[in-house]
Amino acid sequence: MCSCHDKGIYPINLTGAADIHKAHFISSYIRQSSGASLVVCRSEVLGRAICRDINSFLGEGLAVFYPERDLCFDITQTSSREYEQERLSALCRLKSGEAKLLVAPVSAVMQLAPSKSELESSCFTLSEGDTFGIDEIAKRLVLGGYTRRAQIDGVGQFSIRGSIVDVFCPSSPSPLRIEFWGDEADSVALFDLETQRRTKEIEEAFVAPAREVLPDSTEALVKMLKDAHAKQRGKHGVLVKQNIEKDLERIDSGLGVSA
Repeated sequence: MCSCHDKGIYPINLTGAADIHKAHFISSYIRQSSGASLVVCRSEVLGRAICRDINSFLGEGLAVFYPERDLCFDITQTSSREYEQERLSALCRLKSGEAKLLVAPVSAVMQLAPSKSELESSCFTLSEGDTFGIDEIAKRLVLGGYTRRAQIDGVGQFSIRGSIVDVFCPSSPSPLRIEFWGDEADSVALFDLETQRRTKEIEEAFVAPAREVLPDSTEALVKMLKDAHAKQRGKHGVLVKQNIEKDLERIDSGLGVSA
């Protein structure tokens, strides 16, 4: 376990106790701590269990789990972003102060993660009365790794219908709906995917990135895809080239990258 304060990082080693007693000790420490803390576990199963136990002591949401990244070395038509979205959600909640403790298996701690500055530069907030052009929001969402849809049905997607912008962030339990009057945000609310009806008005919408690896600009993204297109060889390369060409078409039309 590591505790992070303004003066530095302080490691704490706890051994010889049962897992539930470790969770109890950690919870007691967190109650007295003003900074964020990290708990490193030997496995994902243990980490998730300890995270649940800590939340039962502290209150739901104060401890978040950070899973390891899945590595895929094969060409696939689709891939799940569930773990990536869970990692982004954990980092954003820790950054915002909603969570005070990050629980992770040692395998996840050894992998690269977005830096604090990269995460901060990819996030933005919207409140009622803010002036923010819809075209600018669409551009920022595309650069943030979101995919544009006619109607969203999952995390990491956004849609624009007239003066209404819907977006489902990894850091939010429900999708967000921002209604504009011209370039001014007229209302900000959560809504239900099933009914498409607003469920709760909120003061501010926090929009986090939907991907861990992001380009600096649309031009950088296009260049990255074109470079990858030129390097493809063999029978698998044909499929990869086709997917890259589709992504380039989507960027041209403002839809974002599909996979």
